[in-house]
Amino acid sequence: MQETVELETPVEAPAKKAQFAKVYDRTNIPIKAVLCDIDGTLIDLHMRLQAIKDTFKKMGLNPQLPDEELKKRTFGLKSVVYFRNIFPQRAADAEKFRDLMHQIIIADPRYTVLLPTVKETMDWFKKRGIKIGVITTGDRKIVNHILKVIRLPVDVAITADDVRNVKPHQEGVLLSCSKLGVRPQECIMIGDDIVDIEAGKNGGVQKTVGITTGKYKRDVLSTANPDFIIDKFSELVKIIEKM
Repeated sequence: MQETVELETPVEAPAKKAQFAKVYDRTNIPIKAVLCDIDGTLIDLHMRLQAIKDTFKKMGLNPQLPDEELKKRTFGLKSVVYFRNIFPQRAADAEKFRDLMHQIIIADPRYTVLLPTVKETMDWFKKRGIKIGVITTGDRKIVNHILKVIRLPVDVAITADDVRNVKPHQEGVLLSCSKLGVRPQECIMIGDDIVDIEAGKNGGVQKTVGITTGKYKRDVLSTANPDFIIDKFSELVKIIEKM
């Protein structure tokens, strides 16, 4: 049966144009694993942001921040950390916020929406023996729920509860590689945040990819100098095929 993954020509990041030909050199080490962020990369960031806002509301809190600013101040951080940063006067309620948000997300599947082309692309990975790891600043409880809802063939999930240092530190990348049984240079790292790209670079992965489906768009992602910036998850297929 013909595969339905949509193949598009990946667009190299502006700061890396000179390296584009090198990326397509078939002498590169074959990719054995793809390491992914979750929010904004695999699942819809807007619904995750809505869950945060709804939890604030239930606690009688209003951050008085526009959505774009709220995204910058929440995603990429542990929930208890960003809560304390936004509401320092309510710092003692950080764990209450985390637990209530877990309840809200678990109770309503509308907060967990898979982004287009993700499922088909991951199926393509698995058919070719490419392992899949996710690395996130989310808590283990909520990550387990997300993976149960979206039903993706993920081999390893590294959460904030599994490491001392979250992204952009390389600890999650190296732990994921260890559990997957691959070397960092056999991996490609993708995420919608600068910290995802930085974590991949710090961990020594072969290539980093920024994706515009979440927290940041092309102009901001390019400041982290990823090897590629893409607009759809399925564009990873073309990148990997040419490596």
